[in-house]
Amino acid sequence: MKNKAFFKNEKVEIDDQQERLTLYDIGWFVGIIDGEGCFALSRKGGDKHQYFFPIIQITNMNINVINKCIEILRNAGLSYYFYGCLTKLGKPYYRVEVAGIKRCKRFFGIFGEYLTCRRTQARLLESFIDSRLSKTSHSPITEEEIGIAKKLSEINNM
Repeated sequence: MKNKAFFKNEKVEIDDQQERLTLYDIGWFVGIIDGEGCFALSRKGGDKHQYFFPIIQITNMNINVINKCIEILRNAGLSYYFYGCLTKLGKPYYRVEVAGIKRCKRFFGIFGEYLTCRRTQARLLESFIDSRLSKTSHSPITEEEIGIAKKLSEINNM
């Protein structure tokens, strides 16, 4: 059931699992993704049996930002991974990521329509995911999928 009108900090009923998300939470989270996020395909395997692993990640040095992201992901019913790292200079940074085809697909179902600044990257990743989900899990990577991975990598490295 969808709400037709949104009010400040009103609970948005996107569906039953996301009932606890507020419009503020969605906007805040999408702003963080647009500013600090990354949509990527991690290449795994060798030349003959390569595959790509989709990842949506947020890296930040402020643990409070990461904790808020974790809270929103939990309220959305999404699984995530958390990493804490220490640089050579002794400054910590933190990363939270949604990884895997099905998890990333669920992420796009919840937050995808709200993305603005990284919409191009998000759409490329989502098109890769849709392509892979239309095949069996052991289908070889297609030239089109390799092209998507290259284009996504180019955009991320600009």
